[in-house]
This record gives sequence, structure tokens and C-alpha cells, in this order.
Amino acid sequence: GLLYFPMQFGVSPEMQFELSRSMPDVDLSVSERNPFAPDEPCCQKELPSVRFLGSSHGTSEYRKDIIPETYLGGGDWHSDGCGITTMVCDEGPDGSDPNVKQRETLFSCGYNAYECLTWDLKLKAVTLNCHIGCKHTMDASIGEMYKKGLRMKDNGLRLLSEIDSSRLTKEELHARANTQTPMRWDDHSGPMVKRNPWTMKHTVLTWPMSLECIEGLEPEESRDLMEQILTPGCTGDAVYAHPWTPGDLVIWDGRSTMHSSTNIIPQPQLVRQCYLRTRTKMLPPDVKAHEEMFKQMCL
Repeated sequence: GLLYFPMQFGVSPEMQFELSRSMPDVDLSVSERNPFAPDEPCCQKELPSVRFLGSSHGTSEYRKDIIPETYLGGGDWHSDGCGITTMVCDEGPDGSDPNVKQRETLFSCGYNAYECLTWDLKLKAVTLNCHIGCKHTMDASIGEMYKKGLRMKDNGLRLLSEIDSSRLTKEELHARANTQTPMRWDDHSGPMVKRNPWTMKHTVLTWPMSLECIEGLEPEESRDLMEQILTPGCTGDAVYAHPWTPGDLVIWDGRSTMHSSTNIIPQPQLVRQCYLRTRTKMLPPDVKAHEEMFKQMCL
């Protein structure tokens, strides 16, 4: 679910967008809409599916007057949902100095995250009903949510601090109750494990920061269970840490890959993300097969 191409210098935002559009199953009918939070200042106006992430002192010629998204909160494991992501590194340490840290993105294979689970957790993951949205956060960029008090656990697998309604304006409260971007949440709602429509394999696809609750459980119980299910596939040897070097081009399929940000670095660091939705939706998990296998395991 992940491809890495080093030394891809000179890839402009327009070239990156066209590369993303050429990927199989991309929904061209929505390719020029903003797939991120509304009014993100890090998005390119001419190409709203392209946004800049990193430090505010990044100086790439492509950034111009765009304000890059700077998230100070560290880890935030999630899948991008049904879509293809391309990421280009414009600026940052090149790894030649061992004393200068490079910023990393952590990646985990959704298929492996599923296979890591015990059969009782697999059964829970395919049958539980997750409600995903912005009820405990807000319909905004993650950088803005951090400013409003959102905090994730160090492992990036659990929301520790919600955004209190007292910190939101009347307009922000209205946006939280009436999201303008329902497509951001739809792919993640329902079971934590779904089937990839092309491989037919079960894969973990979810978003712990945006978990409102698991049906039948209180929010804290829901977070406990989601963290328990995600931990085997998002820690230790299950994780690939990619150190960003200028010229890096990384492509991944959100239907089978999860990722997490890491802490910012003091040096200038700037990457460009392009996310385009795919046409084909995920398939529901094979619940019957899981129930039968769990019965056999219990004999």
C-alpha cells in the first residue's frame, strides 16, 4: 500500500496533482474539491486538494504565501479513507548530519494490523459500530484543534482531551453540529475492519482522534477498546518510520495504509500532500466467517 521514490526534485504542485489524478480508481468528478477541513489556510487555492504541512519557516518556492499546517501534538494514527495520497518533501534536513533529526511519518499496513489481532479482537473489530465525526473535536484542521485544546495520547491511538464547547465560537459550535465535510468521516464509520474492494482482504481502517463512540459503549470505554485493537498493528516492528528528505515522493493507498505524524523539528521542514478520493467504497467485513472461526477456536 506504500511506494517510495527518492530524489524526485522539481515536482511542482501541478505535477503532483496530475500524478495523483492518474492513479487507478480516482474519482475525477471531485478531484478539484477540498477534501480536507473547510477553509484550511495551508491549502493551495488553485489546487484545493494540495496542502502544505510543516514549519512556518519553510521557504519552498512552491509555498509562496500559503501558511503551512503546523501540528504540535505529535502522534495521530489514522487512515485517510478511500483515497490516494501523494506526499512530496520540499525542504528539511537531508540526513547527512547524524546530530540533526529528520522529521518522520509513521506507517502501518492495515492488512497486517488486522492479522496481528487475536480472534476475539478480530470478531469485535468486524462487528462493532464506530461513530466517527467531530462531536468531541471540531470541523477544522488538526493544527487549529490543537490550539483549542485537543490532545492525543503519546502513542497517537487515543484522544486524551476533547475540545470543550466553551472554547468554541457560535459559528464553530454550529459547524461541529452540522459538518460541512461529511465525506471526511463516512469511510471510517461502522466496523473498524472492512474489506478492500480490490484485494478482498480485511484491513483496519479507522480514526481514533475522531471517534465519537462505539455503539453501546460510553466514549471512554470506546477509546479503551479502539486503542486495544489498534495497538498491535501500530507499535513496534509493525511500524515503518519514514524520515523525510528533500526530493522524497511517497504514495499510499488510504484503504490499506494507516499513518501518524510525529513531533516537529526545530529546522525548516516542508512537505506537500495531495489527497484524491477513489470511486470504489470499502466492502463490509465477512462477519459470518469470523463468527464461525471464533466458534471453532473456542472448542
